[in-house]
Amino acid sequence: MQKYLSIFKYSLKMNMTFIFDYVFSTISFAIHMLVFSCLWDFILKDGSMYGYDRNELIWYVIIAEFITYSASRFYKKISDMVKDGTIANLLIKPINVLTYILCEQSADVLKVGINLIAAMLLGVVLADPIKLTFVQSLLVIASCILSFVISTFIQFIIGLIAFYIEETKSIWFIVQKVQFLLVFVPIEFYSEFVQKLLMLSPTTHMIYAPGTILVDFEQSSAISAILMQMIMIGIMAVSTLILYKKGVKKINVNGG
Repeated sequence: MQKYLSIFKYSLKMNMTFIFDYVFSTISFAIHMLVFSCLWDFILKDGSMYGYDRNELIWYVIIAEFITYSASRFYKKISDMVKDGTIANLLIKPINVLTYILCEQSADVLKVGINLIAAMLLGVVLADPIKLTFVQSLLVIASCILSFVISTFIQFIIGLIAFYIEETKSIWFIVQKVQFLLVFVPIEFYSEFVQKLLMLSPTTHMIYAPGTILVDFEQSSAISAILMQMIMIGIMAVSTLILYKKGVKKINVNGG
């Protein structure tokens, strides 16, 4: 356990050198939010759409963008580790490769903190403050944490697919586009058929769940959304382990 903590501390120390990069990246976050604030002002004109008013839509996009901007994107690193033999070298060391990668990426907590501050400031500036009950606040926090877990498994799965195909960028491109479908508008904006299809995607539970708990809170629906996130995490965890074990077996059979 101590060695993994040391990996996390080292990675966090390295990330501290990029703290100003993280701060300046919030400018892009702010520009996106300003554009969508103007867009919803023009479209809604003090009205509402599909049960959401302007303030609710602004807060929804803020939390969706917060998760998107804060989520680690390390699939390419895993893919490169598979292709250049780094994973094969790590397998002979007394560490678990997946845990090693996870500890490295956990240092992105610094970026998450900076983006959270930016998100709250943007919410106050662009929309009215949103009133949350204590239970609602806890459920929003829990859902956001689960969203980051889902995002982590998405990256693991895409990266580990490099054991089986040469290039994984195309897969990430598709996942990213599906993800963006719910970053800018809630699922209710789509037809019933499209909604059913989107509910099969892990990116839906990553983006939509915390957003809807924040702006359209109903305790039973919020708990159901969190349970669906947990089920999706379970499915993805099993998928990750299967991909990893089969990939390691291929390395062992082929001699590294």
